[in-house]
Amino acid sequence: MKVQTISLLPSQLHLTLERVSLPFAVHHSSTHQETPFLYIQTHGFCRLCHPELIILLLAKPHSSSAQSHHASLTQSAPPASLLKFFRSLYRYTQQNQCLIHQKDYTEFSSPLLGVYKAFVYSDQPLPEICRRIPSSSEYLVCIGITESELVYVKKYGTARILANLARMYKYYPTPCWMHPKQAYKRNVFHLEENKDKFSSLLDAVSTITWPNVYVYVEDLKYLTLYVDVHTSPQEVFEDLKEICDISQRELGTGDTSNDEQPSEMDTRVPLYVTFAIKSNMNADIPAHLCWRGDAPPSPEQMVGSSTNAGASCIVSKPGANISSQLGASFLALAPHDSAATFRTVEDGFCLFLPPQDMHKLIQEFMSLAEDYVNVLESVHNGNGLPFMIERTYFELSLSQGCTFRVQFPSLKDIGISGT
Repeated sequence: MKVQTISLLPSQLHLTLERVSLPFAVHHSSTHQETPFLYIQTHGFCRLCHPELIILLLAKPHSSSAQSHHASLTQSAPPASLLKFFRSLYRYTQQNQCLIHQKDYTEFSSPLLGVYKAFVYSDQPLPEICRRIPSSSEYLVCIGITESELVYVKKYGTARILANLARMYKYYPTPCWMHPKQAYKRNVFHLEENKDKFSSLLDAVSTITWPNVYVYVEDLKYLTLYVDVHTSPQEVFEDLKEICDISQRELGTGDTSNDEQPSEMDTRVPLYVTFAIKSNMNADIPAHLCWRGDAPPSPEQMVGSSTNAGASCIVSKPGANISSQLGASFLALAPHDSAATFRTVEDGFCLFLPPQDMHKLIQEFMSLAEDYVNVLESVHNGNGLPFMIERTYFELSLSQGCTFRVQFPSLKDIGISGT
């Protein structure tokens, strides 16, 4: 099949389609072998400063001897529902200036391709087909999820489902193709059996979802929370402010009679709120924690457990050194009277901090986020760069020689020059 072009919105958006053979194991029990796919790519979203979208859809084999497989293979042409999705998303982006990020999902009113209730997105590298993507273009791969899987995406974020798909299909960071007939059969969390007893630490704490957040540990000692804050600095700042306000109210120190809240939390007031920040999968990190729905440990068990307690398994690139870098699906922060430390819980890390360290963490976090708010608002309004942000991270020392770091991107990394 030669490259085919389909116009969706004249002079604005079109698709290219190409039949390709890629060495993927489309059945989770099979080995990797050359398999035909329909490679679909948008052209036009980049004009809206939005990543282009890619879909790999299982295609019919050319060989007539494969007739027995035709029932489980999709047509070698884009379904009308996909074309409608691309058109609608383009118009929505154009009107609302709203960008899709890795943390996002797009829910459909009726199942797409008969089974997918939503798309989640991944920026994972596709070495076999990257030559078809201009080097200057950002892109996201659309990954279909079923209605039952969407329930868990809404509750726990996208990283947990993507890691479990990686486990099922033995493909890291997550299978980048869509096989509708296969999706009918997969049971990622044994949902039917566990739907009444499935529980997670994330069900018991307040959660925060920001775009482009990564949580990982290096050499099992250096825990990092990377926040690509320029995509939503005001949201980051307001969420942290709310945590401070909630903590004050719970301790009885907040003044609820006055609508005007203090700009800074009283330094005598410790943070007593436990919360979790959801993370994305990062394809550059060679391994990721994976949790299948086992019963979570109690807080007492978490504090007294070993570093890898509570994680069901780890998914990784072939031959990866999982101790060098290990990604996680969330970071929970919890006050605790003992020395500062962290533990693995489910597919995330829980950071236990004495109240004074928790307070310092939140205040430093808010200060950095506020700097980005001021800089980006000034640049966006055409007023130039008000000041340089020289410090883009802060660290806390933990017990046993460990360190926790919150890392923001530099202004150069987000395309802002000081000259």
